[in-house]
Amino acid sequence: ADINEVVRDADIVILAMPSAFMKKFLEPLTESLKDKMVVSAVKGIIPGDYLTIVEHMNRYYDVPMDRLAVVTGPSHAEEVGQCQLSYLTVASENIDTAEQVRQVLANEFFRCSLSTDVLGVEAAAIMKNVYAVAVGIAVGLRYGDNFLAVLIAGCAAEMKRFIDEAVVVDSRDINSAAYMGDLLV
Repeated sequence: ADINEVVRDADIVILAMPSAFMKKFLEPLTESLKDKMVVSAVKGIIPGDYLTIVEHMNRYYDVPMDRLAVVTGPSHAEEVGQCQLSYLTVASENIDTAEQVRQVLANEFFRCSLSTDVLGVEAAAIMKNVYAVAVGIAVGLRYGDNFLAVLIAGCAAEMKRFIDEAVVVDSRDINSAAYMGDLLV
């Protein structure tokens, strides 16, 4: 129950909570995260600050970017809980950090690919959640597969445009699991 005790005794801290509650959850934290590896499994932005989780942890908790990682899908929590084969992407600006996180997470039902596109992966996860709401509305309105296919194709095109313009990296395959796979799930 004591976040400071948990952080003090940990080498790797995995954040997994709704982004809306992260600031409040971390308020009692007085232990430094600077020398820890911090992994975000959070999808979203910090309300009011409009920062991704990685940006927030870097700016307000002084965690160096090369010690930060993001874990993203495509994966559904219920399938993970049932130990069904799932594929994750671990993203970090430091590929060695991503590899260390992969070694901690990988097992017989978790396969992990690596990426250095941290902000692109975070942006894709955020956008995917918005698109999921749109798809849910369309399903609720009883729109068919034809409409859903056009909607999701449009979402994929918009995600590519946004991420390519907002988060410039040397190379990115928007059709890979962290982007397109997560959108399709």
